[in-house]
Amino acid sequence: MGDCQACEWLKSEPKLYEDDKIAAILARNAINPGHIIVLPKAHHTIIEQVPDYELAKLSKIANKLSIALFESMKIQGTNILIQNGLASHQEIPHFMIHIVPRLENDGHNFIWKPRQLSEEEMSTVEMQLKEHTRTIGSFEKEKPKPVVLDKKPEEIAQKAAKGSEEINYLIRQLERLP
Repeated sequence: MGDCQACEWLKSEPKLYEDDKIAAILARNAINPGHIIVLPKAHHTIIEQVPDYELAKLSKIANKLSIALFESMKIQGTNILIQNGLASHQEIPHFMIHIVPRLENDGHNFIWKPRQLSEEEMSTVEMQLKEHTRTIGSFEKEKPKPVVLDKKPEEIAQKAAKGSEEINYLIRQLERLP
């Protein structure tokens, strides 16, 4: 997307982590030093647009980066934040996960006051949500990529003729198939 600030970051900012689908960068407008942003390379505005398999990978990467923050910066905690939609104060229309390193008494307060719901409100909300949660658990899978052989059939035959352990094992496995 041409005018997305996060998509521009993906092109220009140094990466703390990068693979074919995900990147992690240091936040320029950091809440605390070490504030990391993990984002998909594909442009997705909100979490509902991110494929399940990509969201799972984003979560794993965020977890590993949080561990790296603890080990490298000797922090005492992290806030893992997702601002999803305008009402949540999402300023950049690109899904991202913020990992904010925390120290005790660092001056930031992410505490909100919980609202006590009545039994009727709880029951109404529960009924509304149950209608829309029936399909949870059927996850979108990444489409399998074609298998690319790194060796030519002739090379495999040569290894088999020489008695290669790897090839013999594979041949034995194939012979077991009905």
